[in-house]
Amino acid sequence: MTTYYVRQDGLDGNAGTSDDAAGAWHSIQYGFDRLAAGDVLQLQSATWRAESKAAGADGRFVAAATFGSATAAFVTAGVAAGDYVFVTDPDGTFRSYRIQSVDSQTQLTLAEAASAADPSTNRPFWVCAPDRMPVRTLSYAREVPYGGSVVQVRLNGAVLDGADQVWTVMTLGGGDYRRVRVMGPGRMCGGTASGILFEPEYHYDDYLVSVEGVEVCGCPIGIEVGYFCQNVTILGCRVHGCQTGIACNANPSSQARLVGNAIDDNQVGVLAARVELLGNLICSNVTAGVRVMSVYDDAYMNNVIWGNGYGIWFGADLAEPQAAPVLAGNIVWGNATADLYNEDAVHALGYISRNNCVGVLSGLGLYRDATDVADDPRFVDAAGGDFRLRGASPCLAAGFVNPHVAGAVMPMGLSAARRYVPGRAAVYANVRQAVAR
Repeated sequence: MTTYYVRQDGLDGNAGTSDDAAGAWHSIQYGFDRLAAGDVLQLQSATWRAESKAAGADGRFVAAATFGSATAAFVTAGVAAGDYVFVTDPDGTFRSYRIQSVDSQTQLTLAEAASAADPSTNRPFWVCAPDRMPVRTLSYAREVPYGGSVVQVRLNGAVLDGADQVWTVMTLGGGDYRRVRVMGPGRMCGGTASGILFEPEYHYDDYLVSVEGVEVCGCPIGIEVGYFCQNVTILGCRVHGCQTGIACNANPSSQARLVGNAIDDNQVGVLAARVELLGNLICSNVTAGVRVMSVYDDAYMNNVIWGNGYGIWFGADLAEPQAAPVLAGNIVWGNATADLYNEDAVHALGYISRNNCVGVLSGLGLYRDATDVADDPRFVDAAGGDFRLRGASPCLAAGFVNPHVAGAVMPMGLSAARRYVPGRAAVYANVRQAVAR
């Protein structure tokens, strides 16, 4: 079990084991490719931007050029000492070299980042500034080796900026490599598909992947859980400004667990299928906070779903789910069109409701249990992001009664540690910090 470091002033030929220019690696993908079970990859707290160039564009990309480990003939327009050359092999592996100097004969003198016995010809390569990475580095995070211990990737405050040039900012899972934990704080943004994609090639019982404390924004899909995923946890993240915040694809063998996240200002907050929603703040999403596509033992517990178009929108063809979804301890209130909505105009929806605060119901089969309430939850300042409950709130005394502790009641909505989120600017950090407690 080893901790490795990636820095913008490092070299891929370094050992990778110290957090300085002389010891750290330079490219994120190079680090992924070398992790073993239990290892940790820690990124420098900096902004890493994607670089995408067509062949020959402004002299900073060459589709096929003679390249060796010391010098390379190259068109040097716009290239400077300190830039990096990223060399991609036909099999998809690559390494980076730092440019030491550029002379008038269009020769690049490169830092020795590999053995001199590693010359190659006709390999495509990019030239990028130190804070920029070739598109592939952000578009496909190599499958990390399977083993008894989970590999950890610590963003350490880093920003992975796709700059609208990459397909997916980070892809996790595939083949036999399926145990990884991505830990914030950090931010991923600007992908043209998904910010983070969980995508194993097959169904695995021991698929174990989590993303914790990461902000994802500005993507068509913020976080996407693939069809074969099991045991995916999304914990204490903020997902915003996306077409779909979090998309969970349906499979009876799959399971995604969303805990303590802030999901806001998307077109759709959560596209739900085979999912557990536990203690999330889902607010200000244009079409719906939660759009339910299919249900298999789904559970929505202690969430606050407020200020969306629809609160929870149940899609058509859910009349006979494999197992009835459970709604318990949620506050679904103040959503523009309806708080609960059943799209199916023919079939009533089967579900279990306990100890919820729900306002407007629209559609067949929607109901309030005797334990539910339909009164204003009396947030301190929902518009300002403060979802604490006032002393007169009907939700304080109407939550779950703990059968093991006399008189103990767990309030509806976010738990006591998570429900104070002062101001929209600070709401998401507070939710993340509360999860850690």
